[in-house]
Amino acid sequence: MKKWQDNKKVHNKLWGSVYDIALSESAKKKDFLQAWEEINVQELMQSSLGRDANRVPYVIDGSPKFGNLVDCLHIKIGVLFNRILSNLEFAPELIVDLGSGWGRNSLYISKFLNREYNFLSCELSDAGRECTDHLAQVYDLPIKTLPFNYYDNSSLLEYFSKNTYQRVLFFSNHSIEQIQKLEENFFTSILDLPIEQMKFVHIEPIDWQILNNPKNTDSHYNENLYSTLCDLRDARQIKINIIKPSYFGLKHTNTGSLLEWEKMNSTYKISNFFKENPVSDGDTVFSLETSLSNGPKSGAYTIQEYITMKKIRLSSPTSGDRTICGMLRNVNVLSGYQSEKKITQMIATVNNAVLKLREYKQDFDKNWWNNRKDTVLDKNNNVRSNFSPEKLKQAIELIELQDHSLYNSYRDLHNKTNDENIKKFILECVYYTHRINEKLLEYESQKAQ
Repeated sequence: MKKWQDNKKVHNKLWGSVYDIALSESAKKKDFLQAWEEINVQELMQSSLGRDANRVPYVIDGSPKFGNLVDCLHIKIGVLFNRILSNLEFAPELIVDLGSGWGRNSLYISKFLNREYNFLSCELSDAGRECTDHLAQVYDLPIKTLPFNYYDNSSLLEYFSKNTYQRVLFFSNHSIEQIQKLEENFFTSILDLPIEQMKFVHIEPIDWQILNNPKNTDSHYNENLYSTLCDLRDARQIKINIIKPSYFGLKHTNTGSLLEWEKMNSTYKISNFFKENPVSDGDTVFSLETSLSNGPKSGAYTIQEYITMKKIRLSSPTSGDRTICGMLRNVNVLSGYQSEKKITQMIATVNNAVLKLREYKQDFDKNWWNNRKDTVLDKNNNVRSNFSPEKLKQAIELIELQDHSLYNSYRDLHNKTNDENIKKFILECVYYTHRINEKLLEYESQKAQ
């Protein structure tokens, strides 16, 4: 099945027979679950799984098992349903079923999410979409169908160009398996859509790809889903959250692996100030010192001049100064000054951001310096609020997600050391840099109004 046109013919015939079953079962005025179950059973009885309906092989979490056909059917949909359920915390406005077949998964999940979410079932075959449309209408489910082709996803892109969403959950279940070589631009074109948050759930038979083993699936089955996602991860376009080989499958071969990932920077934005002021990579840094500060004035400084001016080279770590610049000075000492030039460039960037924030605050809150709370910075002893486990967790996420030269520098320093004290200082810097970035975003928004 090398051509998608052949694939469409095969599935029009396959889902056409299922559509006939669906028409018959829905005409009997059965409730949804009875009809859905009977359609599945009759479909599967025509496959190799129907040879012994009382001893159907399946794999769950790497363990091979056997069960009767109906039980296996409910285990299978339950596995997928639970993964969708666990990804609803970001309140998706739309759930997209990629390669939806006759609608088996979309219909069930929509029904048992109490019709609270809109679904888009994307399917190559005409018969599959017709079956989905029919059952969605009969059982009053909020599902639309879309002609869809993994080799040409223009119909999907066109749909999103005409319909605006900020949060979308995509999933596939043994559909990408039939696309031997998935083009990277299939995903990048979707990631380029103006959708702020995207999450993806895949259950696809790619154990051998993940484990770097010889291919053990059908010759026309997918060969590059995992490597494609890894390339996108390495390009910092996505974050892979879960990889679980041998997660679930009917049969003891071609078992589906679970992969869950999300669009990078779907939660965190970079302020215009940081975008326009990357960390210097040269032998000089620029200071935005103004009359609000007691230090030197704005201008360019050599690395050594800035080290001297900002007292960056300490003889020993300090415990009292918990400002970002103070903690970076400690990192400089504890790392034996090996990254002093880079740390100096980072301190200059952070210091300029603080100065810009001070300028904004002076514009929007004339008394901000005298009124500031110790949750941000204690003005007497420079001690910040407690760096809680929740803040640490967010910092770990930020250091992986944010794509800016300052965060990249934090990440490089963090990955370079095995010293837990240095790592903790860096992660604390990451968190409070994020706080500065958030305030800059807030003031930039106010200024734009």
